[in-house]
Amino acid sequence: MVLKSNIKLASSRGKISTYQDSELVESHKIFNSSLSIEHKEILLEEIRSFIKRNSLGYKDVLENQSSHIYCQHCLKAHIIKLARTLSINNKDLGYLSSSLAAKEGHNGYYLDSDSLIQIKS
Repeated sequence: MVLKSNIKLASSRGKISTYQDSELVESHKIFNSSLSIEHKEILLEEIRSFIKRNSLGYKDVLENQSSHIYCQHCLKAHIIKLARTLSINNKDLGYLSSSLAAKEGHNGYYLDSDSLIQIKS
């Protein structure tokens, strides 16, 4: 159970963020990298999917619009792990890592749905 006070506390520490379906994810920094179009599409689709699948709740932004609340650290760990499985080169992997403003997971792990996943370098 996630309490609103915990969300506010974590938010003030920069550990969670919000995502609106209506946002232009395409403006994300990974589009400025030399990743292939196919890799960019795979990563963006997985970013959207991960955020929805791991939403801690919703925050009303405007009338009839809400944002998913999610953990940036878990998202970054998941996307970096996916990028490694796609055999993305080290330069682009570094760029991707620096474009996601968070730490990679929590003490070597991250949550995805109900699963605790170990980050392996």
